[in-house]
Order: sequence, then structure tokens, then C-alpha cells
Amino acid sequence: MKQKAIICNKYDFYINVPLKDESQRKKNDQSYLHFITTRQDLVSAKCNATKWLLEDLNINEQYSVREYFAGVGIQSTLLQNMLNVSKHKVSDIDKNCYNQLKADTRWTSFKLDGHKAILENESYDIKMLDFPHSSIIHLKRGKWSNFLASFISKPKIVCWTDTSMTYSIKVHGTNYSKELNTAQLKNFSEYFQAMSIWLYQNVGYSIQKVAYRGKNAGYVKAIKGKHNLIEKKFEIKDNLDGFILC
Repeated sequence: MKQKAIICNKYDFYINVPLKDESQRKKNDQSYLHFITTRQDLVSAKCNATKWLLEDLNINEQYSVREYFAGVGIQSTLLQNMLNVSKHKVSDIDKNCYNQLKADTRWTSFKLDGHKAILENESYDIKMLDFPHSSIIHLKRGKWSNFLASFISKPKIVCWTDTSMTYSIKVHGTNYSKELNTAQLKNFSEYFQAMSIWLYQNVGYSIQKVAYRGKNAGYVKAIKGKHNLIEKKFEIKDNLDGFILC
């Protein structure tokens, strides 16, 4: 029997693969399927944050969408329901996530390494990079250093996840300011503003929106040109209606 969830009080989501008890496994060895059923609060706030990030798009316009780290398809489901999607390609390197994704025919699914796939220079209107963890250090010279390649095909929108907020800006702020060639960063608003300038200097895009999920993640949206940053906070305790298991 499929397990059902409701996204943002509107959209049906189904878990299409068997769920296993992973509570005895080490946290780093637990699957994303286990995470969405045990940390609904974080998933819920993320859904509401992502919805806000994209809700200013024209619903009468068609968009092609590419997700490089699609997980189990929660974000994919949100995109399908919010937008008029003409073409939708999703991928994930995890076998269980891939099996979950391919059970839904609204998109085409592939088992791929998202970091390598970014270099394929695919032409899509919206590119989503839901990194499991990232910061400006990861984007410039770390694990996700292929990041800027996602802009080569000139997409309308690029969104990604930044988890630098997991630590106080006092911990890594000096390192971030060095990477961004800016003065000492006092808060994460300054961090994303500096990142926006860096992005514009490199690819001609800037950050239009950042949605903050509690104190552990920022969901970022960049579009072509120079824009003022719009920010919104999504506190965990106030956003428990974004993902509800039925």
C-alpha cells in the first residue's frame, strides 16, 4: 500500500517504494526516505520555503525543468503542481531515490551523479540543485565546484540549497569573506548579498530570493541581471503544514 502525504495543504504525494525501519542505523547511513518520515518538520518547512521561492512565476508560461538532486520527488511534485511544466527531467544517484522517482510518469527519471551531470550543459528553463550540504567554499573549490556550469545554457532560473547556516557566521564567516573577496560578514543576509555580487561578476546572474529554513538552510533563487535580494524566514515551528503524512 502506498503511503500518502499532502504538500503545502494542497498537493498529493505518494511514497511508491517499501519503507524500512532504519532507526538502528547510524544517522549518516539512513536513507532520505527514512528522513522524510522521521523529520517531517524540516521537510515541511522546506516545502513552504520552496513554494514561496517560485510562487512569483507566471503560471500561464511553460517551463522546462531539470532537477539534479531530486531525492524522492517531493520538490518535483511541488513543481508539477505549481507550474505549467512542458518537460521535466529528474535524477538522483541513490538507488532507492531513483526507484521512487521512476514510479511517477510525470517526469523522466535517471540514476545519475548530479555533480557530473551539471557539466552536460543541458538546456532547461529552470535548474534545481538541491545540494545535501553546501556553502560558497563548496561552490568555488569544493564538492560542488561544477556549480557555475549550470548557467552556461542561460536558464531563466537556477535554484540551489545552501547549508552554511548550520554553523554560526562567527565560525566560518572569515573563510566565506575571503572566498567572496569582501569585508567581514556579520550575518547571513550579508553572506548572500556578497554571494549575489560574486555570481553576477562571474555569470551575469544575481540572487533574487533567499528562503531561510529555520537556522540550518537557505533556499536560493538566481535570475539573469542584477537584482535586490528579497529574504523570508520559515521557522520550523510555524511551518508544520508543508508536508503531512496521512
